[in-house]
Amino acid sequence: MESILLAIAPELISLVGVALVALASWGIALLKQKVKIEAAKSALDQIDQIVGTVVGNLSQTSVKDLKVASEDGHLTKVEKDRLKIRAFNNAKLLISEAIKKAASIGITSLDVYLNKKIEERVFAGKK
Repeated sequence: MESILLAIAPELISLVGVALVALASWGIALLKQKVKIEAAKSALDQIDQIVGTVVGNLSQTSVKDLKVASEDGHLTKVEKDRLKIRAFNNAKLLISEAIKKAASIGITSLDVYLNKKIEERVFAGKK
């Protein structure tokens, strides 16, 4: 019995070693994926903050000036569209390449995401 165990011990040790290496590789891959997901969440949070800042700034400056200048105190569709484009361009200029790259893990189109976030902020500001 002992001789059998001694004969297969190297193979068992080798198999256990291979299993441990495979398990460690899987664990490392899982951790890397988790880090990427957390980086994407952080990037999207930063984009949300940038959009909030840009929309808030435009609301405090341009929107108020345009409303005062208009006869009825309301913005026209053309003015709203121009402000949305301006908000989009301002936000896009403030987003670094690193944030864009990290966010791309969680979204397929930064432009679509930015437009939706701008609309969300404008709508929230109207409440």
